[in-house]
Amino acid sequence: PCSGTNETGNSNRKARFEQVSRLLEAKDNPPPGLAGLDQRAAGDKTNFEDVLRSEGYYDGAVTIAIDDSTSPVQVTMKIVPVV
Repeated sequence: PCSGTNETGNSNRKARFEQVSRLLEAKDNPPPGLAGLDQRAAGDKTNFEDVLRSEGYYDGAVTIAIDDSTSPVQVTMKIVPVV
């Protein structure tokens, strides 16, 4: 499963993040290894940064943490909009 921290304070933006998330889209079809998970997470980071920029948050930050010491692997994304 994926978990995220949405600090945007905007439910419409949260919905947009969910729409562009490769991790959420494929949550029922996990990749065969960590490399695939890393690729999906990197794709989400790019997509989330695009969403932030489209709303004028050019200095917004998206960070990803993957904890492979848990089962299932835990992915945490932190999204902070900065004008």
